[in-house]
Amino acid sequence: MKTSGLGIRGLFRISILVVVALASIALAIVSFTHVTAEERARAEASVRSEINYLCLQLESGADRAETFSQVTDSMDADAQELRLQDSTDYKLLSDPVGDVLKGYTLAETGTVVIVADETIVASDDARIPVGSDAKSLWRDRSY
Repeated sequence: MKTSGLGIRGLFRISILVVVALASIALAIVSFTHVTAEERARAEASVRSEINYLCLQLESGADRAETFSQVTDSMDADAQELRLQDSTDYKLLSDPVGDVLKGYTLAETGTVVIVADETIVASDDARIPVGSDAKSLWRDRSY
């Protein structure tokens, strides 16, 4: 005799579908939570790295400002002496360009030149000789 309704087989199928659906939803929630946590950790690490980088830039900016101030003070004090010296005998700092550039990142074609009274005092480019006249150099060459 057949009873009305779904029967045991029908109820079993429905219960299996419900269990599979709930398991799929639970798996999706766990996966989403795991991926979100990983991405959040990665983003936090990236932000920490950027904050550290910016802190270093601020610190090195202060160092650059102090060094640049020393270079310009030295240039002001030695302006007359610079014009009279041999181009290889500048004694402003041991490495004025390197000191001023501490912390900067130059592009492949970047060049730094320090000029005092139209005389090139320091350069990080071999094509720009120390001691040469800046105006004539910029007029004659394209950089």
